[in-house]
Amino acid sequence: SSFSLHLIDQPLPSPPSSSLFHASLLRLAPGQSLSLHVQGCLTRRGQQEFQQVEIRTRFPFGFFEKSRLLTIPGSLVVLPALGELDLVPLLRGGEAQQQWQKVVAQRGGEEEFHSLREYRSGDNPRRIHWRSSARQQRLMVREFEQEERPAVSILLDTRLSGQPTPQEQAALETAISFAATLTLRLLERGFQVTLAAYTPHLTVQTVSGGPQKALPVLKTLALLVPNRERGIGELYQEVRPVLPAGTRFLVFWGEEDSLPQCSPEGREERIILCNVTTPAFATLFSLPEQVS
Repeated sequence: SSFSLHLIDQPLPSPPSSSLFHASLLRLAPGQSLSLHVQGCLTRRGQQEFQQVEIRTRFPFGFFEKSRLLTIPGSLVVLPALGELDLVPLLRGGEAQQQWQKVVAQRGGEEEFHSLREYRSGDNPRRIHWRSSARQQRLMVREFEQEERPAVSILLDTRLSGQPTPQEQAALETAISFAATLTLRLLERGFQVTLAAYTPHLTVQTVSGGPQKALPVLKTLALLVPNRERGIGELYQEVRPVLPAGTRFLVFWGEEDSLPQCSPEGREERIILCNVTTPAFATLFSLPEQVS
């Protein structure tokens, strides 16, 4: 048996002093296999690679520490940091806001009853119709007709110069975190969300059905690589013909005067500019201090 083991794992590239994941166990019997759950904090989004695990022990007397390195390759995807977002000021004014408020108010409220069917694994237990279940001697659930939800699009500026400044890099990371947070908040309210960005190639993804469906978009944002040529104006013109009608968030940084004309066509299109470098934006969205 092995006693008093301490295991350390760390992402690459990384100096030894920055090890993040620790686990300990008192005893490991001969031939025994254990799974250990560890916690850590990675402050950078994207693909994180792991290569070696260090095993240490001070058994039996605690005077000396013995260690051994094991090569165990692995990887994980770190999703973008999420922040606090105030949606209401983003949606002020016009017919679009009235429609937005109407849909938000109906979330989880009135739905039109459609039929009864037999309970299936994964159904919401709150929808079980107990009287019908008792009569038929099997669980029956109520089905409702789903209300149509308006579509929302998020257009994310990902252009960086060949040698970006720390301020530009920080602005991009803030914009990515804002897009991730906004996607989740919209999905929580039942909206269909489309993300468009150069990653560096053109990527357009549409998700709906609640926050549990957000993972494809969050992974795209996690692995996003900026481009050097095309900005928010080019993105808007390229994806505009294929985007669904509705509210469109243009997430960018820098001077708004440099934006091309992005005037909405008709009452079904509404454009909201989100400049992540302005003081006003800081009142709407904030990141935790440890990842800001």
